[in-house]
Amino acid sequence: MAYVRDDEKRTEYVLENGVVVRADEEVKEMDMPIMTGFTNEEVRQHTAEQLAKLDAELLHSISEIRPNVSSKNANYIKLYMTDGNEVRANAKTLASKLQYYPEMAEQVKNEQKKKGIFNLEVGEYFESYKKK
Repeated sequence: MAYVRDDEKRTEYVLENGVVVRADEEVKEMDMPIMTGFTNEEVRQHTAEQLAKLDAELLHSISEIRPNVSSKNANYIKLYMTDGNEVRANAKTLASKLQYYPEMAEQVKNEQKKKGIFNLEVGEYFESYKKK
C-alpha cells in the first residue's frame, strides 16, 4: 500500500491493515507513496486502510504522506501529490474525499493555472500557493 522510513532511514512496507513489514532488500524504485513522520500508530493504520480503497491511478498520484502536525486533530494528514499540489485530509475519510481530487485539480488547473493546497479535512476548498 505504501512505504515508510524507519528511524535508521530504512524503507519498510506498510500493508493494507497498517502493519509495517521490513523490506528484505533496499527499495530502489518507489512505486507507492511514502509515509513519513507517523508516530501515532492508529493514524498510520487509518491512513493505510484508506489508501487500500483508492484505485491504482489515484494511489500512484500520491508522492508522500505526513501527519499534519500544525493541526490540533491527530487524524489530519498532508499528502504531497506528483502534480505539485498538496492535499490536506482526515485519515479516517481519506478515500471518500480524495476520489474527487483528480476532477478538482483539473478544474483548478484549467481555471486558475495555479498549484496549491486542496483542503478536504471538513469541506472542500482550494488555496493557491501564491497569495495575491
